[in-house]
Amino acid sequence: MSDHLSVNSDGPAVRAGPVVYRNVKAYWETTIREGFYLPAFSSKFINENTITAMKNGEILAIRQNQVTFRVCMTPPTKLVLINKFEQLVRQHNTKSGIDMEKQNFPDKDWLILAIATLSGGADPIFDAGYVPSNDIFGQPKPQQMQMNPDIPQHLLGFGKGRHLKLGGITKEEKVAHQLRVSEARVQKQAEKQERLKKELELHKAKDK
Repeated sequence: MSDHLSVNSDGPAVRAGPVVYRNVKAYWETTIREGFYLPAFSSKFINENTITAMKNGEILAIRQNQVTFRVCMTPPTKLVLINKFEQLVRQHNTKSGIDMEKQNFPDKDWLILAIATLSGGADPIFDAGYVPSNDIFGQPKPQQMQMNPDIPQHLLGFGKGRHLKLGGITKEEKVAHQLRVSEARVQKQAEKQERLKKELELHKAKDK
């Protein structure tokens, strides 16, 4: 197998057993047609080695007909997802294929559905009241200063010598802003859910 293959380009020809594919992307597409649920081609995880390792059962491989579909309304950071994913992979006595030093991470959409599948949809990130954290282990770091998302952006000042412009903000404005943020998140997640459903149906159709 070739270690020099570029993740973000089609790359040279790929030999997988007796079959020669014109490039890594063709190998990735064919593997999806064979029924595997793979990370996005644009992710740093995808290359000749990881695809072959999945197909050979050397690292975790999820089949499209095994996917448990769940929606995470407020996804945590990718590092939180990776930590959860690694814990679930160990529970299933297999390997993830992720190298933390190389940061060859799968995309967030794949990680979310992989976590849903491995946990049977029972992970807390799928709970209606789940609040994400920026910390890799799922606990917020108290020393980090975070902007209050409840304060409308036009009332915020940034830069040296500037302050939060809190004067004049009413409870009604605060609630209205929270509502707009909530509606935007719901709309975004609904669109993502519809796109993922269509993608999953397409993969299943190709698998028949």
